[in-house]
Amino acid sequence: MNKERTEILLEQVISDVKGIAEGHGLLRKEMREMRSEFTTEVSDIKTLLKFHSSELKDLNDKVTSIGGKVDSIDTKLDKHILQPSHA
Repeated sequence: MNKERTEILLEQVISDVKGIAEGHGLLRKEMREMRSEFTTEVSDIKTLLKFHSSELKDLNDKVTSIGGKVDSIDTKLDKHILQPSHA
């Protein structure tokens, strides 16, 4: 292989390596941007989950309270039915 051909091939290899390096840099930049977006979205989801978890706990407490009231009313009705006026 002659010197000129070797120099041409070497320049082509150098150009290819530069292209690969530029592409690699662009991919890393995109990956960083995507990671940042993903981190923000995960943070938003965590915030929503905490909020809704609190809402669900409040709702559960209310349902439990209502259940206690229903049980109390049921007991009172049972006692009322046992009174002589209902016999």
